Amino acid sequence: MFNFYRKLMKLGGSAPRQLAPLSFPPPYQRMVAINSDVEFTTWTTQIDLLRCFTERRLETSFSYWFFGHSDITWHLFHPDMTLTEDGSAALPLLHEGVFDTVHSFTGVRNGPGYYLDRDMIHRGYKQLAGLGIVPRVYSNHGTEDDIQNIGGTWTGEPGMPWYMKGDLPGSRCYHLDLSLRHGIRFFWLDVDVIADVLTFAPADGPDTENLFVSQICRDGSPILRFRRTNANVRPDGEMLGAALDNVLQAEDGGYTIIYTHLGVKRDAEQRPLPGKISDLPQEVFDGLDRLAADQDAGRTLVTTTARLLTYSLMSTARPWVIKRRRRRIEVYFREKFVFSGVSFCFDWEDFAGFCLPVGPRDRVWLCLSSAWRTAEHWCLDGQNYAGLRWVARGVTIGG
Repeated sequence: MFNFYRKLMKLGGSAPRQLAPLSFPPPYQRMVAINSDVEFTTWTTQIDLLRCFTERRLETSFSYWFFGHSDITWHLFHPDMTLTEDGSAALPLLHEGVFDTVHSFTGVRNGPGYYLDRDMIHRGYKQLAGLGIVPRVYSNHGTEDDIQNIGGTWTGEPGMPWYMKGDLPGSRCYHLDLSLRHGIRFFWLDVDVIADVLTFAPADGPDTENLFVSQICRDGSPILRFRRTNANVRPDGEMLGAALDNVLQAEDGGYTIIYTHLGVKRDAEQRPLPGKISDLPQEVFDGLDRLAADQDAGRTLVTTTARLLTYSLMSTARPWVIKRRRRRIEVYFREKFVFSGVSFCFDWEDFAGFCLPVGPRDRVWLCLSSAWRTAEHWCLDGQNYAGLRWVARGVTIGG
């Protein structure tokens, strides 16, 4: 099914007369994000990991906790909601989108974090809002102590965790309504790890090759889930090189979010401990070098989790109307739209990467909320394009 879908996407994006946007910003043929869970990542290790990516010109993002133990996992807030030292240092990177995934607020057993409740979660979100930070991505975490995890009607089925109460009204850790209210739009849940699918289609449905899955939660709220892959290896940081090799050898045309734990090392009994970047084997750095080379070759676009999900949603929902008037092409973007029952509000930045193949004399105008702008025009390998060019976000890591 996926191969057929890919062929349709490529055909639809190849002919200027059809006015169909490309599946990926040219010249890239797929998108990859590395989504590393934060547990057992100290701030020193976190900065070293960021530097490792930026030195290779790889745009990336990481997850974060509201609460935790600073000697074990860096986090934003003290229990009284004041910023920790690490939280203060993280603020510029939160604004840059380098930290883009709320990783279930804390890890009660693996972390260690705190036993938290709805009020603490609410105050954490309010603090972020007051700082001008609106997270869009959430992922579950942990053990049976982490009842703040979001489940669903599948909770308690054979092989599925039974303890998750984040979407269950009346629970002390019920927060789904708060998470939706404060901007979360993409959810990774415990059921959404896929081992053997390497690239996903930007579609919604139960097929495991689809990136998105719709769900009605136990409080009646519709949410949009997304899938991560561990690419046929353990989701441990030391295995990232092997995971990247598997992904890079896969067929082009899809989206990949790699599930890993880059800040963790394990002792002889396989118990997790805070790790250092020096604990990662050379194979990890070699894999990142190959990923950077694949990006430099114009094949794989490496980006953040939030940007990949936003771009994929744009490609799937297609919230626009395109009109041609001779050599003038007009694109009317919808600022607000609903996809699978979930409401979204996009701005110009969210439409980054939108690209139409056009003729050399075509001129494209873009409209969003009655505001007009001239599309950017450029030529690549003899083909003319117009739209909103994808720009990688550069981050300077001090120290």
